[in-house]
Amino acid sequence: MDEKCWTNLDFCREKKLWSPLAKTLSEKAVWALSNDRDLNLVVVNPASVIGPQLSNPNSHTILNQLKGSKALKQNGISAICAYVDVEEATLAHVAAFECENATGRYICLQRVFTEDEIKEVIWSSHMTSNYRLVFTH
Repeated sequence: MDEKCWTNLDFCREKKLWSPLAKTLSEKAVWALSNDRDLNLVVVNPASVIGPQLSNPNSHTILNQLKGSKALKQNGISAICAYVDVEEATLAHVAAFECENATGRYICLQRVFTEDEIKEVIWSSHMTSNYRLVFTH
């Protein structure tokens, strides 16, 4: 994955993944506007942002990621979820702002998890041995 990669809009519509769909459509619109006006646009696209103040992430967000990963797996694509610490994402935005030569898109991520790794993190963080972790979509 690199800055040439874009979210598949048809896939997002089909799987009702509205947040990535909206983000992608918004970014494409701002790129069209900047090209029309001959502006140097710099975009930092962080992965899912986590950090101390976000240590208990919204379960809806995690379930949407798992929903997307299940759909990917059904289409024969390896399911992964990328994350970046909030402080690292902040530093990336500051660096892009301060660099006079910055131009284009930048993907900002620190760690990529498989679906099984996400389940293990959730299990170890929020469950006791008395429970069995079952994910259904």
